Amino acid sequence: MKKNDKRKIRIWKKTFALALSSVMIFSCIPMTQVKAGDESPEAIINGLVDLPKTFIDKDSQDLGSDRVFYRNTNTDLSMLPAECYKKALQSYIIDDDVPMGTRKGDYLLSDWDYLGWILSVEKGQGNYGYLNDTLCNMTIYGNRRKSELKLDDAWYNWGGYFSESSLANAQQHIANDLTSTPLGSLPLKKLDSISNDTEESPVVVRWHGALRAKDSDIAGRYKAYAVYFHNFRVSPIFPMYDNSYKRVISDEKKTSNIYSSDIRNNSGVEVSGTQSLTNSTTYGALSSISGSKSYTYEESVTVTHSKSLPFFGDLETSIGFSASQSIEKGWSKEESEERSTENTSEVSLSLLPYTAALIQQQTKTQTATTYYKCPVYINYDVTIVEYDRNLRGGKLNSYVLASFNGAGSKNARTNLKKRSYIQASMTDPDGINWGTVKKYKYGDELLKRIRRNGLMSAAGGSYTETLSSVSSKVDDLIPTLPLSDISVKSGAPKSVNIKQNYSLSKIKLVATNTKGADYYGFNAKKGIWKITNAKETPVKSSTATLSGNAGKQVLTGKKKGTLYLTYFINDNTYSTADFIEKYSTNNSVDRPTLRISIAGNTAPKISGNTTYKPSKKASGMVTIPTYVKRDGKTYRVTKIASNAFKGNTKVKKIVIPSTVTNIGKKAFYGCKNLKAVTIKTSQLTTARVGSQAFTKTHAKAIITVPKGKVKSYKKIFLKKGLSKNATVK
Repeated sequence: MKKNDKRKIRIWKKTFALALSSVMIFSCIPMTQVKAGDESPEAIINGLVDLPKTFIDKDSQDLGSDRVFYRNTNTDLSMLPAECYKKALQSYIIDDDVPMGTRKGDYLLSDWDYLGWILSVEKGQGNYGYLNDTLCNMTIYGNRRKSELKLDDAWYNWGGYFSESSLANAQQHIANDLTSTPLGSLPLKKLDSISNDTEESPVVVRWHGALRAKDSDIAGRYKAYAVYFHNFRVSPIFPMYDNSYKRVISDEKKTSNIYSSDIRNNSGVEVSGTQSLTNSTTYGALSSISGSKSYTYEESVTVTHSKSLPFFGDLETSIGFSASQSIEKGWSKEESEERSTENTSEVSLSLLPYTAALIQQQTKTQTATTYYKCPVYINYDVTIVEYDRNLRGGKLNSYVLASFNGAGSKNARTNLKKRSYIQASMTDPDGINWGTVKKYKYGDELLKRIRRNGLMSAAGGSYTETLSSVSSKVDDLIPTLPLSDISVKSGAPKSVNIKQNYSLSKIKLVATNTKGADYYGFNAKKGIWKITNAKETPVKSSTATLSGNAGKQVLTGKKKGTLYLTYFINDNTYSTADFIEKYSTNNSVDRPTLRISIAGNTAPKISGNTTYKPSKKASGMVTIPTYVKRDGKTYRVTKIASNAFKGNTKVKKIVIPSTVTNIGKKAFYGCKNLKAVTIKTSQLTTARVGSQAFTKTHAKAIITVPKGKVKSYKKIFLKKGLSKNATVK
């Protein structure tokens, strides 16, 4: 008898790993939320829907691709294996396409039993008298044709249906049964191939025997045949069906790490380089089966009836093994399965003077526990044996009539199908003439039932996945030399008037490293100006006030006097590639201090309002003044005269001050090259803008207006001739 030890792996019962947390609902599949502590794993599994009565699938191409029926036997792997297999073989199966097999007792066990009888007739040696008819009458199908058989009362019948822990023990069980007959204990010639198979594994046996108990000429002769079901394996059937599982997914945990690259530019010019980045994914799988440790596992069966279990992404593509393969590892080993993939890419970099690449590495970890009720296909091998004694006290015989095993096939069903159906015209390895077998009553039908029907049980378990991914990217550049000096480039005021607001964002700063080169990454907004004394110590001042946050500070003069402004950098901001977490301090960096005078109010004395009329030579950019002087007096500009720029094709941009409240009619009429107008006043209304003021200006002119005035001003200007293609912002 051939073994397939490589596929035999014990599945040990393990405690469920329960990691219940908030559930992430996947839109592609239905799932039920399970909260931590709501239910035990066993309760969750027991609450799942039962297996369907039948799964219908197709055999592989080499087996003819016709239909296969996986029949629910109402068993599960929490039973003792031998009892599970015994009950499964006695499950009532109705195959609507086969006329035979519609009554109680129509089990796969009955089909194999009747096939055993046929082979004992065709290949057995103990054929005499009415012995074969007597044995036929002992089978389920043979008893139905009782009226056709030749029977008498000279035969003693016996047999049984039992399970044992090995083939050797099963054969010994039959030998023990032969000790109780009308003629006393009968001898049995054991088959060495079976006696020597002592490996512990469930074996289920159906056997029948007939002994001639009367008539001296042939009394003492007997014949028995046995059908050994052995080498049982369970195969998970994937994918699972709807509502056969519940899934709990943890929150994703993220951690980040930043480090500097070895690629550096310590020269004073920009250079190019290449950075290698490595990304990896690690997938771990741990499966727990709520069944006996004695079950033996075989590769899974894939059917096409429904959706698959939800898993993290496309495992087969990204990790190298499929979801079903990963859960199989949990069946076949008491340890978790883990696979990793890693890929490296090259990124081209432009490194500025005295910089290095800054790499960000992020790790994401997430777990998911799926509680499931999984259908499993019961695989088995079959060996049919005859034992007989031709003469009373004479020669004992025993021989294997046929073996149906996984050699070249997955199990007895597929092996029988190949031999009796696919390759029926070829020489059978056991010398069986399948054409003759099919001529027996029920012969063809039972072969169809065996090759078309499989036994299905259920397994409950949990499947815990852990997905960890590490991704790397070039986050930024980082200086290789420390910040040394910050100085003012432009915009520093020498004086500010009383009540004047001066925006310190106008002050442009530059930063350099210890070699006097630009310091990469300096940002003036990551610092703040403070009023200090001449020694750069912050002090309170009655001369001026500072308001606003970093980057938006405003200095306002309060009274005449002098003050100092000093720039301070933020802590934990500027570091180097070699010392990422060691930051420059205000004590280690030279920073600017400004001396500013607060002067008296120099705002002009206004004598009245006036209307602005431009020079006929106005061209290019024209900024309308806020004030104009005339005869030694100052006047506020509040209006732009009618026809002020009419027909001027040389004006391209105009700035209107905040003092203007009126724009005369046709003020910009015909200024076809006027592409930009900046309006600082918020006082314009429809009545205050003259008709055709913007007619025939540039079709795609851009009008910039105060904040909050875009909608109202656009409506006004369109009424006053502005092109619909112009932009008001």
